[in-house]
Amino acid sequence: MKFEKKHFIITVAILFLGIVVACGFHGFRDMGPHPMFCGKGPHPKFFGKKFSEHVLSRMDSRVEDLNLSENQKKEYEEIRLEVKEKITRAMEKRKENFRQLQNEINKDKPDINAMAEAAKKQFNKMPVFMADNLDLFIKFYNILDEDQKTKVIEKMRKKMKACQS
Repeated sequence: MKFEKKHFIITVAILFLGIVVACGFHGFRDMGPHPMFCGKGPHPKFFGKKFSEHVLSRMDSRVEDLNLSENQKKEYEEIRLEVKEKITRAMEKRKENFRQLQNEINKDKPDINAMAEAAKKQFNKMPVFMADNLDLFIKFYNILDEDQKTKVIEKMRKKMKACQS
């Protein structure tokens, strides 16, 4: 009985790690290269380069409603480029990590512990990535005038209220 439980846990862990290697967690599967699991899902616009284009177009559509001045548009364009660079770098790092995990899993005797540690390191970097993006949002927010800030706050309140329902 003890052997069966241990065997089951190991099998589940390997299966879970395989899915993470193939797709990543929901929301990051856009960068996962395996089309069987990730390429035909409900978010086809999130694959490859289209992900950064999608994020930037959503940003642009929300910023458009604020009717930025020419100076604000210039500053927004700089922030937009920073966001694009960060997304591109994150996608490249994730693809490289995926390749490393894939190389390890393809070995005759893959080191599952090493793979798990590599995955943990990747997941531990997510808070820093999110904090950096929040810093860019603050940078953007600070270029706005009071009316524009009010519009942004109202939109945030509306979103938060919708999440509570």
